[in-house]
Amino acid sequence: MRRRCAGGASGVSVARQDRAMTGIAIRVATDLLDRAFPPRCAGCDVEGEPVCPACLPGLHVRVGEPPGVPIGLPADLPPPLLQLEWAAPFGGIARRALHALKYEDE
Repeated sequence: MRRRCAGGASGVSVARQDRAMTGIAIRVATDLLDRAFPPRCAGCDVEGEPVCPACLPGLHVRVGEPPGVPIGLPADLPPPLLQLEWAAPFGGIARRALHALKYEDE
């Protein structure tokens, strides 16, 4: 059963209005937090974006490589792990970004 607004004529359910207000509140809170604590690039610590345009190419190093390129693990891998893929080498921007997420609450 749908509840209607007190005005009744609009036909918009209270639940829909609640979802809209929640979305607005989240956007306002996010904006306030970004103003108080601006995002910083995980690669070079420049204020602005989580990963700045100068550091972004460091995350795209595998884009042109075919799937299945070995990742250099020194052990025999069982068949399910032979399809293991990696997005970027664990170094540079990828390493700094992962460490920021894991250890620095970023």
